[in-house]
Amino acid sequence: MTVGAWKNWLDGLDERDACRLIQKRKESTPSARLGATQDSRQLPLGSVQETLFIAIRGSWHNGHHYLTEAHAMGARFFIIEEDSNLPNLPDSDVLMTPGAVHAWQDFARHWRMECATDTVGITGSNGKTTVKEWLMQLFAKDHNACGSPRSFNSQVGVPLALGDLLPEHDIAFIEAAISAPAEMERHHHSIQPTHGILTHLGNAHLQHFQSKEELIQEKIRLFHGSQWVAMPGHLE
Repeated sequence: MTVGAWKNWLDGLDERDACRLIQKRKESTPSARLGATQDSRQLPLGSVQETLFIAIRGSWHNGHHYLTEAHAMGARFFIIEEDSNLPNLPDSDVLMTPGAVHAWQDFARHWRMECATDTVGITGSNGKTTVKEWLMQLFAKDHNACGSPRSFNSQVGVPLALGDLLPEHDIAFIEAAISAPAEMERHHHSIQPTHGILTHLGNAHLQHFQSKEELIQEKIRLFHGSQWVAMPGHLE
Protein backbone atom coordinates (compact mmCIF):
# COMPACT_ATOMS: atom_id res chain seq x y z
CA MET A 1 0.00 0.00 0.00
CA THR A 2 1.02 3.63 -0.35
CA VAL A 3 0.10 6.87 1.35
CA GLY A 4 -1.23 8.11 -2.00
CA ALA A 5 -3.62 5.15 -2.21
CA TRP A 6 -4.82 5.93 1.33
CA LYS A 7 -5.49 9.54 0.34
CA ASN A 8 -7.29 8.49 -2.84
CA TRP A 9 -9.46 6.07 -0.89
CA LEU A 10 -10.35 8.75 1.65
CA ASP A 11 -11.27 11.15 -1.15
CA GLY A 12 -13.64 8.54 -2.58
CA LEU A 13 -15.59 8.01 0.65
CA ASP A 14 -19.04 9.52 0.95
CA GLU A 15 -21.79 9.78 3.57
CA ARG A 16 -22.95 6.23 2.87
CA ASP A 17 -19.63 4.92 4.17
CA ALA A 18 -20.28 6.57 7.56
CA CYS A 19 -16.56 7.31 7.96
CA ARG A 20 -15.18 10.65 9.13
CA LEU A 21 -11.63 11.95 8.94
CA ILE A 22 -11.57 13.68 12.32
CA GLN A 23 -7.90 14.61 12.21
CA LYS A 24 -5.56 15.20 9.28
CA ARG A 25 -1.81 14.98 8.92
CA LYS A 26 -0.21 18.20 7.71
CA GLU A 27 2.24 16.72 5.21
CA SER A 28 2.91 13.27 3.76
CA THR A 29 4.63 11.71 0.77
CA PRO A 30 2.14 10.01 -1.61
CA SER A 31 4.69 7.50 -2.90
CA ALA A 32 5.69 6.33 0.61
CA ARG A 33 5.05 2.65 1.33
CA LEU A 34 2.28 2.29 3.92
CA GLY A 35 2.23 -0.81 6.08
CA ALA A 36 -0.77 -1.80 8.21
CA THR A 37 -1.18 -3.66 11.47
CA GLN A 38 -3.77 -4.16 14.18
CA ASP A 39 -1.14 -5.41 16.65
CA SER A 40 0.97 -2.79 18.43
CA ARG A 41 3.46 -5.53 19.35
CA GLN A 42 4.48 -5.66 15.67
CA LEU A 43 5.60 -2.03 15.71
CA PRO A 44 7.69 -0.54 14.32
CA LEU A 45 7.17 -2.10 10.90
CA GLY A 46 10.66 -2.19 9.46
CA SER A 47 9.93 -2.71 5.76
CA VAL A 48 7.76 0.38 5.15
CA GLN A 49 8.07 4.14 5.44
CA GLU A 50 4.70 4.85 7.06
CA THR A 51 2.34 2.87 9.30
CA LEU A 52 -1.43 2.53 9.50
CA PHE A 53 -2.71 1.26 12.87
CA ILE A 54 -6.18 -0.26 12.97
CA ALA A 55 -7.79 -0.17 16.43
CA ILE A 56 -10.04 -3.22 16.76
CA ARG A 57 -12.26 -4.12 19.68
CA GLY A 58 -11.91 -7.83 20.35
CA SER A 59 -13.02 -10.34 22.96
CA TRP A 60 -9.74 -10.10 24.87
CA HIS A 61 -8.09 -6.89 23.74
CA ASN A 62 -9.14 -3.40 22.67
CA GLY A 63 -6.80 -1.77 20.16
CA HIS A 64 -7.94 1.67 21.26
CA HIS A 65 -5.97 1.15 24.47
CA TYR A 66 -2.78 1.08 22.39
CA LEU A 67 -3.22 4.17 20.24
CA THR A 68 -0.68 6.25 22.16
CA GLU A 69 1.81 3.38 22.08
CA ALA A 70 1.30 2.92 18.33
CA HIS A 71 1.89 6.62 17.75
CA ALA A 72 5.07 6.53 19.83
CA MET A 73 6.27 3.63 17.66
CA GLY A 74 5.81 5.63 14.46
CA ALA A 75 2.20 5.14 13.35
CA ARG A 76 0.74 8.29 11.78
CA PHE A 77 -2.36 6.86 10.13
CA PHE A 78 -5.19 5.43 12.22
CA ILE A 79 -8.58 3.76 11.80
CA ILE A 80 -10.60 3.92 15.00
CA GLU A 81 -14.17 3.06 15.92
CA GLU A 82 -16.94 5.38 17.03
CA ASP A 83 -17.47 6.05 20.75
CA SER A 84 -13.74 5.89 21.37
CA ASN A 85 -11.73 8.23 23.55
CA LEU A 86 -9.14 9.74 21.26
CA PRO A 87 -5.78 10.42 22.91
CA ASN A 88 -3.37 13.05 21.65
CA LEU A 89 -2.03 11.81 18.29
CA PRO A 90 -0.10 14.76 16.83
CA ASP A 91 0.27 15.18 13.07
CA SER A 92 -1.78 12.09 12.17
CA ASP A 93 -4.63 11.05 9.89
CA VAL A 94 -7.39 9.63 12.10
CA LEU A 95 -10.41 8.02 10.45
CA MET A 96 -13.42 7.27 12.66
CA THR A 97 -15.75 4.53 11.45
CA PRO A 98 -18.57 2.31 12.76
CA GLY A 99 -16.44 -0.79 12.12
CA ALA A 100 -12.65 -0.71 11.92
CA VAL A 101 -12.28 -4.12 10.27
CA HIS A 102 -14.80 -3.30 7.54
CA ALA A 103 -13.08 0.02 6.83
CA TRP A 104 -9.72 -1.75 6.64
CA GLN A 105 -11.18 -4.31 4.24
CA ASP A 106 -12.56 -1.50 2.09
CA PHE A 107 -9.13 0.15 1.92
CA ALA A 108 -7.52 -3.20 1.08
CA ARG A 109 -10.01 -3.63 -1.76
CA HIS A 110 -9.17 -0.16 -3.06
CA TRP A 111 -5.47 -1.04 -3.07
CA ARG A 112 -6.07 -4.42 -4.72
CA MET A 113 -8.05 -2.75 -7.53
CA GLU A 114 -5.45 0.00 -7.90
CA CYS A 115 -2.73 -2.64 -8.40
CA ALA A 116 -4.92 -4.39 -11.02
CA THR A 117 -3.07 -7.68 -10.47
CA ASP A 118 -4.53 -11.02 -11.55
CA THR A 119 -5.60 -12.53 -8.24
CA VAL A 120 -6.36 -16.16 -7.41
CA GLY A 121 -8.69 -16.60 -4.44
CA ILE A 122 -8.13 -19.89 -2.61
CA THR A 123 -10.63 -21.39 -0.19
CA GLY A 124 -11.69 -24.78 1.14
CA SER A 125 -12.06 -26.68 4.40
CA ASN A 126 -8.37 -27.56 4.36
CA GLY A 127 -5.34 -27.43 2.08
CA LYS A 128 -5.46 -23.69 1.38
CA THR A 129 -1.98 -22.85 2.61
CA THR A 130 -0.43 -25.96 1.06
CA VAL A 131 -1.90 -25.19 -2.36
CA LYS A 132 -0.87 -21.55 -2.07
CA GLU A 133 2.72 -22.50 -1.23
CA TRP A 134 2.85 -24.97 -4.12
CA LEU A 135 1.63 -22.30 -6.52
CA MET A 136 4.10 -19.73 -5.20
CA GLN A 137 6.97 -22.15 -5.84
CA LEU A 138 5.61 -23.07 -9.25
CA PHE A 139 5.21 -19.47 -10.41
CA ALA A 140 8.34 -18.05 -8.76
CA LYS A 141 10.60 -18.93 -11.70
CA ASP A 142 8.75 -16.94 -14.37
CA HIS A 143 6.50 -14.54 -12.45
CA ASN A 144 6.64 -11.83 -9.83
CA ALA A 145 4.12 -13.45 -7.50
CA CYS A 146 2.58 -12.31 -4.23
CA GLY A 147 1.06 -14.73 -1.72
CA SER A 148 -0.68 -14.59 1.63
CA PRO A 149 1.92 -14.72 4.41
CA ARG A 150 1.69 -18.02 6.32
CA SER A 151 -2.04 -18.67 6.83
CA PHE A 152 -3.33 -15.10 6.72
CA ASN A 153 -6.89 -15.90 5.64
CA SER A 154 -9.22 -14.48 8.31
CA GLN A 155 -11.22 -11.25 8.24
CA VAL A 156 -8.07 -9.53 9.51
CA GLY A 157 -5.57 -11.75 7.70
CA VAL A 158 -6.88 -11.02 4.20
CA PRO A 159 -6.37 -7.22 4.34
CA LEU A 160 -2.94 -7.87 5.86
CA ALA A 161 -2.12 -10.12 2.90
CA LEU A 162 -3.44 -7.63 0.35
CA GLY A 163 -1.26 -4.97 1.93
CA ASP A 164 1.79 -6.85 0.62
CA LEU A 165 0.56 -6.56 -2.96
CA LEU A 166 2.52 -4.25 -5.25
CA PRO A 167 1.69 -2.92 -8.74
CA GLU A 168 4.70 -4.78 -10.13
CA HIS A 169 3.31 -8.16 -9.06
CA ASP A 170 1.79 -9.97 -12.04
CA ILE A 171 -0.14 -12.55 -10.00
CA ALA A 172 -1.34 -12.92 -6.41
CA PHE A 173 -2.53 -15.95 -4.44
CA ILE A 174 -4.80 -14.97 -1.55
CA GLU A 175 -6.35 -17.41 0.92
CA ALA A 176 -9.85 -16.95 2.36
CA ALA A 177 -11.22 -18.84 5.36
CA ILE A 178 -14.66 -18.66 6.94
CA SER A 179 -16.27 -19.98 10.10
CA ALA A 180 -19.74 -18.41 9.92
CA PRO A 181 -22.32 -17.20 7.38
CA ALA A 182 -21.76 -13.86 5.58
CA GLU A 183 -17.98 -13.88 6.11
CA MET A 184 -17.17 -14.85 2.52
CA GLU A 185 -19.00 -11.82 1.20
CA ARG A 186 -16.45 -9.61 2.97
CA HIS A 187 -13.58 -11.69 1.58
CA HIS A 188 -14.96 -11.41 -1.94
CA HIS A 189 -15.36 -7.67 -1.47
CA SER A 190 -11.68 -7.34 -0.53
CA ILE A 191 -10.01 -9.89 -2.80
CA GLN A 192 -12.06 -9.48 -5.99
CA PRO A 193 -10.49 -12.68 -7.40
CA THR A 194 -10.03 -12.97 -11.14
CA HIS A 195 -9.60 -16.74 -10.74
CA GLY A 196 -10.40 -19.23 -8.00
CA ILE A 197 -9.45 -22.53 -6.41
CA LEU A 198 -11.66 -24.61 -4.10
CA THR A 199 -9.38 -27.17 -2.46
CA HIS A 200 -11.78 -29.40 -0.54
CA LEU A 201 -15.09 -29.34 1.31
CA GLY A 202 -15.22 -31.07 4.68
CA ASN A 203 -17.26 -30.61 7.83
CA ALA A 204 -15.15 -27.86 9.43
CA HIS A 205 -17.41 -25.16 10.92
CA LEU A 206 -20.49 -27.01 9.67
CA GLN A 207 -22.06 -26.45 13.09
CA HIS A 208 -22.43 -22.76 12.21
CA PHE A 209 -24.46 -23.48 9.07
CA GLN A 210 -27.93 -24.92 8.63
CA SER A 211 -26.75 -27.53 6.14
CA LYS A 212 -23.82 -28.71 4.05
CA GLU A 213 -25.44 -27.04 1.05
CA GLU A 214 -25.45 -23.68 2.84
CA LEU A 215 -21.74 -24.14 3.61
CA ILE A 216 -21.04 -24.94 -0.05
CA GLN A 217 -22.90 -21.86 -1.23
CA GLU A 218 -21.01 -19.71 1.25
CA LYS A 219 -17.64 -21.05 0.09
CA ILE A 220 -18.28 -20.52 -3.62
CA ARG A 221 -19.48 -16.97 -3.01
CA LEU A 222 -15.79 -16.04 -3.19
CA PHE A 223 -15.73 -16.85 -6.90
CA HIS A 224 -18.51 -14.56 -8.09
CA GLY A 225 -17.28 -12.86 -11.25
CA SER A 226 -14.11 -14.98 -11.57
CA GLN A 227 -12.94 -16.00 -15.05
CA TRP A 228 -12.51 -19.63 -14.03
CA VAL A 229 -12.50 -21.80 -10.90
CA ALA A 230 -10.69 -25.07 -10.25
CA MET A 231 -12.60 -27.31 -7.84
CA PRO A 232 -13.34 -30.95 -7.02
CA GLY A 233 -15.75 -32.72 -9.36
CA HIS A 234 -18.18 -33.56 -6.53
CA LEU A 235 -19.06 -31.17 -3.70
CA GLU A 236 -21.51 -33.36 -1.76
